Order: sequence, then C-alpha cells, then structure tokens
Amino acid sequence: EEEATPVVDMTSHRWDVRGEWRNPVQGVEALRFKGSHTRYAHDELEGAEVATQFRNRAHDARIEVQHAPIAGWRGMVGMQNGQRRFSAEGEEAYVQPTNTHKWGVFMLEELQVGDWRWQAALRHDRQQVTAFDSQIERKHHANSASLGTVWRFQPGWQASASFSHAARLPSAEELFANGPHMATNSWEVGNSQLRKETSNAWDVGLRKTTGATTWSTNVYHHRIQGYIYGRTVDEQEGFQLQHYTQANARFTGLEAQVRQRINRFVGVSVFGDVVRAKLAHGGDLPRIPAARVGLRVDGTWQGWEGQAEWVQVLRQNRTAAYEDATGGYGMLNLGASYRFAGSPVSLTVKANNLTDRLGYAHTSAIKHAAPLKGRNLIVGLRVDF
Repeated sequence: EEEATPVVDMTSHRWDVRGEWRNPVQGVEALRFKGSHTRYAHDELEGAEVATQFRNRAHDARIEVQHAPIAGWRGMVGMQNGQRRFSAEGEEAYVQPTNTHKWGVFMLEELQVGDWRWQAALRHDRQQVTAFDSQIERKHHANSASLGTVWRFQPGWQASASFSHAARLPSAEELFANGPHMATNSWEVGNSQLRKETSNAWDVGLRKTTGATTWSTNVYHHRIQGYIYGRTVDEQEGFQLQHYTQANARFTGLEAQVRQRINRFVGVSVFGDVVRAKLAHGGDLPRIPAARVGLRVDGTWQGWEGQAEWVQVLRQNRTAAYEDATGGYGMLNLGASYRFAGSPVSLTVKANNLTDRLGYAHTSAIKHAAPLKGRNLIVGLRVDF
C-alpha cells in the first residue's frame, strides 16, 4: 500500500544546572551538584496526519563530595537519581508507556605511591521499571567495582592494568518492546524476564610518551554473563524480527598507535583497532564494528594546526544469523584550525570523505538504507572565556 513520505516534527527542551562549593567545611574540598531536565517530543507525520507520537520526559540529579586526603587517598563519594517517563502512541508505537526510576551511590578513590598510581571505584545501582498498559513492574539492582594501576617505571614510559566487575541493568525498551521500530527497520520484541548484565574485564596497556617516537598499545578481554542484545530470528525483504535475549559472550580487542616526529612542525602516525566478539557457546554477535587502520600526518605552525588522514575500514564478514557482510572502504579527511594571536577566538575547518566514497557502518541496523556521509564540510568558530 502506498503511503506518503513520513516527516518528523520534533521539539526538544533541556535545562541544565551545575554548581560547586569549594571548602564548605573542614575535610571537604568541594561539593558539586549537577542536574538536568529534558522534555522531548516528536510526531511522525504521513501527509497531514499524525501516525505516531513519541514523548519522553526525564530528569537527573547528581551530588559529589570531594574529600580531603585520608591516609594518602584522594577521591569522592556521591549519589545519583534519575527518572524517565516514555510513551509512544500510534501505528508504530513499539513500546508501551513506561516509567523508569534509577538511583545509585558511588565512590572513586586514587592513591599515589612512588611511581605507582592506584585507582579504585565502587558503585551500587537500583532500578524500577513500570509498564503502565500491562501493569508489570520489574526491579533490578547491581554492584560494580574496579581496581587499576599506572606504573611509570622510567621517565617517558608507563604501563597500566585494570580489572573491573561491572553491571548494566536492562532498559525499558529491552524489557517491554513489542512492535515495529522503523528506526531499526525491525519488529522488536522485549523480554520482561531479562536479568542484569555483568562483565569481568581485564585491560592492559603500555605507552611511551616522550622522544621523537611515541606509541601506545592496549589489549582488553571482557567476559560478560547475560549479555543483552537484539537477536534476529527472521527476516523478510530487509525487515527483521528481533528478540531481546541474553547469552554469555566474550569480547577481545586491541588498540594501537605509533607517532614519529619528523621535525618540530610535522609528525606522522599509524593507528588501528580491532575487536572480536563471540557468544560463549559459539557464533558471532551481530553488528560488531569492523577492524580499522589509518595513516595520519599532523602539523603545527605559528597559530595553525592541521592534519590529513586516511582511514581504511576492513571488510566485516564475521556475522550473525540474518546479517549481511559489510564491505571495506577508505576515507580521506582533512582538518585545520587557526587561533588568532592574542585572542580567545579560534576557527576550525574540517573536510571529511573528500573522495566521496560509499561506505556502510556494520554497527547500523539500517546500513543499506542509510550509508555513511559522503563528501562534507564543517566550519566552526570557538570562543574561550
């Protein structure tokens, strides 16, 4: 059936407030507050008729108390509270109206001992999600912790390592979706029985920060219990049926970069990253980014800074069921900025994808309908005050 081209009529309002009170009492170095309130709405129009209405109201508040050093430890404690009320009405209302209430408490501490810097963090979160139409309420709670260190074992060199046990709570969409979601060209089906997602992650890095040649490399491995993702169970002419499900998964990745200084004005860098993600029982996860490699030339002269880079994204053929492989592509990007002498004003110009290559992001659920940007130009003006 032919339909009019859909048009989105959107309005969004956001208010933010931030404040800091330094040294309010003895033992407290700073008291900080951050708050926000968002009202978002959009109507999807087909001709003159409103087909679907989306409404989202949310607020968030965060308080941080930065304490004076205690036995050499510096850090903060705090709490966070947020609420989100979401509704969708009409032909493409894929989630029933929901209310999500979250709150958490956290602590972040740092200790310097000789050449070693240690960081530790703890967090506890609670969440309550209520679906109004079905009168279903789901409650979740989770604990997260991390410990990391940076060792400057000689001038210009540092090694790092960290371990974290982190948790993520399911969203309202993952719990209660049941309908067509045209932004992902799919019919999404939630699962109200989803549990929290927990991961144990190792991260190890080595870095050289001084000299004509500088470089860094970082390796990580994540084991995730109850990984939440949209699993495609059927497909018809590109329209997918996705069920939110949980399964154990493993992510392993590498990031690296090396820069050679040619002279005091020019440097050349080579960089790249790759990640492999698999289900613990076998099989690839959907929409995992492809590996990348790149070459960058950067330069500075008086008030000018500039760079030229070629980024080559490799073919991604590690795919899940009903998922197509994505071909590789390369893009040429240029950028330059100039800061006016004695002025807080700087001008920036960026030209991306100068060769106008056609490229698709493997992470996108609608990659064939919405390829990456072609040749584009960005001009910006910045004033610091």
